[in-house]
Amino acid sequence: MVQTVETIALVIIGGFLGYFGIWFFNRMPQKWLLDYGQEPFEEEGQRIKSYPFKYLMVAFMAICAVKLSLGDIYIALGSLMAIWALMLIAIADKKYQIIPDQLVIVLMMSAISFVHRYVSYKVPLFGGLIAFGVMVLIALLGKLIYRRYVIGGGDIKVYTALGIIFGARGFLAIFIMATLLSAVHFGYLLIRKKAKKDEERPLAIYIFLAALIYLVILYPGINEILL
Repeated sequence: MVQTVETIALVIIGGFLGYFGIWFFNRMPQKWLLDYGQEPFEEEGQRIKSYPFKYLMVAFMAICAVKLSLGDIYIALGSLMAIWALMLIAIADKKYQIIPDQLVIVLMMSAISFVHRYVSYKVPLFGGLIAFGVMVLIALLGKLIYRRYVIGGGDIKVYTALGIIFGARGFLAIFIMATLLSAVHFGYLLIRKKAKKDEERPLAIYIFLAALIYLVILYPGINEILL
């Protein structure tokens, strides 16, 4: 009975987040979607069409809630919050090539629901530091080798937040999956001649997909190992 009530509650929360997500994205202050020093511009219509995306988001978040309800209720709530924030981050990166700091903060706040799973306070601390250090190192090496940054500051912030939430091992799992997804997709686009070798592409969508796989499929079964 308790499990059923929790599942229903999570589905309602997930559905609400999906519905609210589109509404929120369409009403975010424009300055959140502008790079430093970029001038405001006049927007036409909705950033994301309410129909059918609002209902697709509701269905997607509700399905995630059902799967997550099989595990810890607190982890499920934090996971829904993280998925919601990452999804909006991915949309913003794809549409505007920007990752709003405000959404990264929301993502980082979801770590609160994972606190009781940490074996030590060092898990989020070291996880965030390692994630930040690895991504900065990759950015510097990319600049040295390719004469350009291969990863943006927003991506570094997202990975740092994920390191805080899941610890170093969780960050590495998501980073490896996101890198593989990005490489496979980019390779496919190159073969189809729909992309160029030196073309810069948003990474947040791959981070979102990797984190989704980790949260919904991997994490409930291996959380004790990774944390």
